[in-house]
Amino acid sequence: MVCLGDVALTGPRPQAVVERSRTLGWPVVMGNCDAWLTHPQESEAPHEDAQRVAEIDRWCLASLSEADLNYLRSFQSTIRLPLDETQSLLCFHGSPRTALRRSRWTTSSITSERRSLAWENWSSSTMVIAQTSSTPTFLTRW
Repeated sequence: MVCLGDVALTGPRPQAVVERSRTLGWPVVMGNCDAWLTHPQESEAPHEDAQRVAEIDRWCLASLSEADLNYLRSFQSTIRLPLDETQSLLCFHGSPRTALRRSRWTTSSITSERRSLAWENWSSSTMVIAQTSSTPTFLTRW
């Protein structure tokens, strides 16, 4: 199992979700919500609904311990799992390009990440799985 991110933001029990995720020990991909929790950036909420969500997000952040945040910081922008000797599974949140943009938050050097995510470097034996908030999870072969 691989968790495809967005672990603990805007939910009723963020600390419990983080603890459960940590206990399960599955690899976790850094989602955009996880990235916000580890590097919160305040912005002006354009309307009342967005202001309520921003309040919930701040509450979620305040409910997490430093150990919880360190756990979230350990998430990787991509996870590649070997399936057999010729195939691998590339897991990411959103798209490989959004994972690359977020890599500055999750890795100290993105040079190797750029190489591993470059479209031309994907072999025909790479399986891709991703999660986004606006579309269903998809699985494809490159």
